[in-house]
Amino acid sequence: MFNLEMFFNKQIHFLTFSLYKLIYFKNFFKYPTYSETDLDWGLVVTTVGHTHILPNSPYPSLSHPATHQFSNERSRKITDYQIVYITSGEGIFETEKSNKYIVKPGTAFILFPGVLHKYYPQKQSGWTEYYVGLSGNNIDKLTQKEFLSPNKPVFEVGLHESLVNLYNELFEVVEEQMIGYKQKASGIAYHLIGELLHIERNQSVTSFTEELIKNTKLFISERYTEKIDWYELGRQQGVSYSKLRKEFKSYVGISLRQYQIQLRIREAKSLLAQTNEPIKHIALALGFQNEYYFNTLFKRKTNFSPGVYRNKHKGF
Repeated sequence: MFNLEMFFNKQIHFLTFSLYKLIYFKNFFKYPTYSETDLDWGLVVTTVGHTHILPNSPYPSLSHPATHQFSNERSRKITDYQIVYITSGEGIFETEKSNKYIVKPGTAFILFPGVLHKYYPQKQSGWTEYYVGLSGNNIDKLTQKEFLSPNKPVFEVGLHESLVNLYNELFEVVEEQMIGYKQKASGIAYHLIGELLHIERNQSVTSFTEELIKNTKLFISERYTEKIDWYELGRQQGVSYSKLRKEFKSYVGISLRQYQIQLRIREAKSLLAQTNEPIKHIALALGFQNEYYFNTLFKRKTNFSPGVYRNKHKGF
């Protein structure tokens, strides 16, 4: 089992905490403040976050402020809406308005204001959750018109990079807090709701291979800095490593390992252009063995050394 604390302790001399937080799991939460004027816009983001809960870890995370702590042992009510999306692990979601649900990867559920509920991951699996809290007249209207309903709070939409990307976009906007960010964040939240409804209403039976590739790509995209056990990944997907490797190469056009490297190089480009982190720190944070190997691979993939790339793209 991967030990997150041990990993951080080993890397602390090489990585700044900000870089570590940026790359690894991207655990994140924010509680933006808002005013009555902000509410006039019709929709405000009240909370955003992403947490990877390891097996046998406490839930919810104790890192949240005391005012936002809750217990998974008893139901609670909240004053806003929250849209929660689970991408790995399993758990339980219960609400007074509907049934008890088994939550699995690809499940999204909505918490409605004033409705008793509770949810939590299974101890043996943990889970990865993305969430956003919303308030305002416009989401109230969506509920009144039954686009959203407390009687149907669960969306079995499956794993979709488009949903994860929208959450990540929200995180970036809220973290940066540039002028007008609240309106931009609400626009992304509208997009997220629309995407959920679109996916659910247009679901069709996909082939086993399509589902396998989609799940595999999402798995890698959330763990591309790690050393992935491809045999274990195949087992989790219900296929042998040989079949997984063959189907992925045939469908995507590159190998599993090359897809992982592609994601690492993409993140490296972003970090080189947008931060002043030493190249050695970036290499280690992205999971490369050493700076020399990173430099060699980066130049092979981009035709530029990391240093030259940074000089050409700084600030972009």
